[in-house]
Amino acid sequence: MSDFLSWDQDIDLDLLLGEYTEYDPEPSDSDEECYIAKKKKSEPVPDTCIKPSYSCPVCKKTLKTISGFRGHVQKQHGQNLRATDHRTHADSKLPSTVRDALTESLFAEIFPTALQSSLSNIANDPFTINDSITDICKFVTNSALVQDILLKYFQPIFVETTSNISSSCDKEQMFRRLHISRVKPELANTFHSHCPSYSLNCTNLFLQMVHEDIVGEIFKVQTMTAVQKSTLNQEKLTENDQSILYYIAGYTIRALQKRYTRYSTKKLSVINKFTDNSSGVNFVKQYDKWYKTQDRGGLQKPSDSLFLLIRELETIIRKTVEPSYSASSLLIDPLKEAMMEGFMVKHYCDILMQGETADIVSAITERHHSFFLTIRGFAVTRIERNKLTKKAKSQPSSSLRQALKEKSLNC
Repeated sequence: MSDFLSWDQDIDLDLLLGEYTEYDPEPSDSDEECYIAKKKKSEPVPDTCIKPSYSCPVCKKTLKTISGFRGHVQKQHGQNLRATDHRTHADSKLPSTVRDALTESLFAEIFPTALQSSLSNIANDPFTINDSITDICKFVTNSALVQDILLKYFQPIFVETTSNISSSCDKEQMFRRLHISRVKPELANTFHSHCPSYSLNCTNLFLQMVHEDIVGEIFKVQTMTAVQKSTLNQEKLTENDQSILYYIAGYTIRALQKRYTRYSTKKLSVINKFTDNSSGVNFVKQYDKWYKTQDRGGLQKPSDSLFLLIRELETIIRKTVEPSYSASSLLIDPLKEAMMEGFMVKHYCDILMQGETADIVSAITERHHSFFLTIRGFAVTRIERNKLTKKAKSQPSSSLRQALKEKSLNC
């Protein structure tokens, strides 16, 4: 074959390409050994690095999250247990946090106002055609002894050491106790002994109406009391603090949207409700200073309910974390559970996620609180680091230039 091809005739492909054989890989071929590197053996993870889990004390089931543990023990076993008390893979016992429960003293403060509102509703109800019911309402309004009897009767129904009647499970247990007490004749007999001028049927009818109406009034007064208490606590926050919290609220929305965009369309639609799409002006607009400064198009403008939720979380942290920033008070699990147990936290979460199932509300709430604790933790760390940097005094320079500079200043 010559070094050059002759274009006057057809090309002989056999001559051009030479002899070759098609390659059919045999099953015995071990090409993977040539092209795929051997996988490194993964070293066992020590127990101290394993993420904490929570073990159910009833059925010994292990849950990975606080919301999962709380939902399991409430739905499956009807109990309200603390997740941090049943934490596994923990080096030491976690510090206990104070439960935001409805105490006896708080109920004694709430009940008289709720009872008066309930009596007024019953007396002014246009469907109440029995005049004796109206007379009994007036009698109870003027009788401190009967009011004290009703207080002692309703107190065990509403007051629980592990509950503030804010979750759906707590309310189910409360209504169960309420139904049991309604069918018992003890209260009707005791009440009739103090007002024998009215028949037992009228007395029983009045008490049934009180049972139906007073529940809503107690919830209403409890919410009003909690809002007033929360407002007083939030007055300690400066305007600059609230501007930063407004910025953090928008940042958490964006972080949650990025997370749930990957795998949960349902939760993403819930997160989208956290934004403020209205063109009106409300009181939270005065705290958008940092939002306007830091926004580059990705931040979300939080709704007023989300901003109030963030403010409440900040208030809870300041009450829980010790001023000395001890390691035990900065553990994330007790902080997260303390925030999830807050009455106003549940109140704002119910407003933000109205109509959603308890599983979705609990999961989003825990994830949101984790983001908030992470963002706030980085901010606090930076502040403390800057304080330590300012305290560390640098040694004066011993160079010739520094000596000449000091000499010229002293002259």
